[in-house]
Amino acid sequence: MPAPTRRTALQVAGGLLAAGLPGCLGLGSGDPPDLGQLEATNHDDEAHAVHVLFVEGGEPTYWNSKRLAAATEDVVRTATFEGYPTDTANTTLYARADRRSDWASFEFAAHDASCLGLSITLGEPRAGTGEGGRTPPGGVSVWYTTDTDVCDPSTGTRG
Repeated sequence: MPAPTRRTALQVAGGLLAAGLPGCLGLGSGDPPDLGQLEATNHDDEAHAVHVLFVEGGEPTYWNSKRLAAATEDVVRTATFEGYPTDTANTTLYARADRRSDWASFEFAAHDASCLGLSITLGEPRAGTGEGGRTPPGGVSVWYTTDTDVCDPSTGTRG
């Protein structure tokens, strides 16, 4: 059997290095994060219902909806979900607002953290224009924090 060329050896070594690198960096190597908080915030000046769906391995594991009043000039509206699964192995969260067909999604496995807190945001956070104007309403987005306080049972925020 002929000896491999330098190019072949470098390609194989590069492939092996790339395959082993995620484990060395801690990417995808740990347990999936726990979900300690799930809330929705309405920045829109119209009331909305927000729908949340958890899917694990192709099967729905949680479904809930919350009605959020319209935001005002000075107050955004927030609702807290309860009873959601805190073990997020192989789970994707999907969220959408009423009267919209697009779903925002969040892959828990893509985040290397021990704990996550999620906020589903409806509309765009607004800034005044000096004339009481607002940023036009947007879609649905999912924001997250890795602050472990949201998973601390002593704070009472865990799902």
